[in-house]
Amino acid sequence: MTYRIFIDIGGTFADCVVIHQQGIVSSKRPSAHNRIGEVLVKALRECADELRIDLSELLSSTEEIGYASTAALNQLVARQGPKIGLLTTTGAEDAIYIGMGAQWIDGVRDIERESLLPKARKPSPLIPRELSVGILERMDSRGNVIRPLDEEMVREQVSRLVEEGVQGFIVSFLWSFLNPSHELRVRELIKEEFPDHLYALPVVLSSESASVRGEYQRTMTAVINLFLMENMRFQMYSVIEELRKHGFRGQISLVQNNAGLADVWSTAPVSVFKGGPAAGLIGATNLMKKYGENIITTDMGGTTFDVGVISAGEPMTSELRPVID
Repeated sequence: MTYRIFIDIGGTFADCVVIHQQGIVSSKRPSAHNRIGEVLVKALRECADELRIDLSELLSSTEEIGYASTAALNQLVARQGPKIGLLTTTGAEDAIYIGMGAQWIDGVRDIERESLLPKARKPSPLIPRELSVGILERMDSRGNVIRPLDEEMVREQVSRLVEEGVQGFIVSFLWSFLNPSHELRVRELIKEEFPDHLYALPVVLSSESASVRGEYQRTMTAVINLFLMENMRFQMYSVIEELRKHGFRGQISLVQNNAGLADVWSTAPVSVFKGGPAAGLIGATNLMKKYGENIITTDMGGTTFDVGVISAGEPMTSELRPVID
């Protein structure tokens, strides 16, 4: 008999579902951030006991595990991440703090915006303003170099930020999606200056995170990737190590923000940090057969409360300015 396993790790509980030819078994265990792998094994062992087989038999007969988590989303909401420095083109240091204008009241009806705007409070930035520094360099709108990269300035600013406790860097230059050469060179310079920090001092380039027009979107994608990277890396290594130890040799796929599945090694944190709530919304479409075509779904955890709408049999989507920026 073969099995399919689906896991959802939240800030409060870890849920496990095993699907087999005769039906479904499930279990729930309290989460523990620093022992995710151990918690998962305990949940899987409970499922194996219900199936009256050994845990090793369950895992060795499982071809794929689908893994969703709200741990990264909780981390983002709680602002519990590494101290990050931003290196950007001189003159663009405030771009991510200006944002997209009214993104902090997006989702509000137009008639309400005028009265709410003076009272609105922008979310706390993931990078404090004093850790956003300008570097002398410039590309034009066709990717041609207007001003060469000031490498000595890069070295000085990086050294200063490291002394202030920065644990990783975002490099986001204007028009870098057309010509990333300056961003690539900055990463090389950081590695040259701090050769002993190659793994403890990550560098994320905006041109690699989101090669799109618009410095705000590009920079914030890179910021979220780096902000969540260490936690997700630790979580996945813990999970994979425990699963392999108990006989699992199949594929682990992460649930993405669109509720689809992607290989664990080819997925960026920014693509999966809302995978848990998205998967719940898609799963709720099965309830349409019993409750009708119009459903409001809610998912209340220990940190966030997520709401979704299924209208006329389809999950509703909307494009809003980012609230968490």
